[in-house]
Amino acid sequence: METTENPVERRNLILQKSAYWIELNRPKAAEDVLRNGLTAFPEESALHRNLAVALRMQDRHDEAQQSIQTALALTPEDGDCTRILAVICMDVGRHSEAERHLIEAIRLDPEEHRNFLTYGRLMLKTGHLVKAERLLRHTLALNPEESTAHSLLTLVLSEKKETGQAEHHGKQGLSIEPGEVFPHYTIGIQYYRSGRPFKARRHLREAMRLTPDDEAVREAFLEGDKSTRWLYLPMYFWSYLITKIPGRQFTVWALILGCGLAMERLGWGRLAAILFLSYFLFVVYTWTSSPLVNLWIKVKPPR
Repeated sequence: METTENPVERRNLILQKSAYWIELNRPKAAEDVLRNGLTAFPEESALHRNLAVALRMQDRHDEAQQSIQTALALTPEDGDCTRILAVICMDVGRHSEAERHLIEAIRLDPEEHRNFLTYGRLMLKTGHLVKAERLLRHTLALNPEESTAHSLLTLVLSEKKETGQAEHHGKQGLSIEPGEVFPHYTIGIQYYRSGRPFKARRHLREAMRLTPDDEAVREAFLEGDKSTRWLYLPMYFWSYLITKIPGRQFTVWALILGCGLAMERLGWGRLAAILFLSYFLFVVYTWTSSPLVNLWIKVKPPR
């Protein structure tokens, strides 16, 4: 087997191999390469950084944090390492600490779009939608081809009920990376929230095909599939429409009651009785539709 004696070339080869395995979602293979490399280059910050990434991918967050802190001890002004430390903090729910590291990463490298992307993701995760939108738009100003920023904006704008803009960014993200999971997942969520369950199911099914072991994607697909079953479809559209009515269910009850009493006064007691009975039967349907369709899904699983 041919080897290289030049230390710089050898170090670069180790970094390239580890990056290759990380790209292929093979973090254990990357870890093996990096641990071997660190026996020869224990003071190489980039090797510790990539090891932290590989360990994080295996959900070994404590070890990942140790590796990235070692990298930062060797290169304290490294913006990439600071951002990776922030991501590890996000993973374990230390959001305030993550935000501090991201602010520092932006100070170290204000032109690095991934710093703003990660900060925007953190703000979305913690419910700060306005700030998340601002950060993600700045990400796109720095790098208009950042698919993840478009996809995250889809979720932000969907939460803000800005359907048109949400769909626009969802389609943009999908056009940039049509073979990736996240664009299909986010536009599927947007379609589900905006009353288009069949489109939602199609994209969520594709997301699940691309990553069958992702529990969040699987749950979203199952909900999307459920909404397209004929037994549950009226319930889905009712749930969607009720969110558009001020006062929601209380307004509907008031209207039904008001119409029924008006019919009684006009001498249309029979029609009022039919109205009340119909609404009562519909309420029973809303109570039973979900368990019934869940039973149907067990009998006939989605394909």
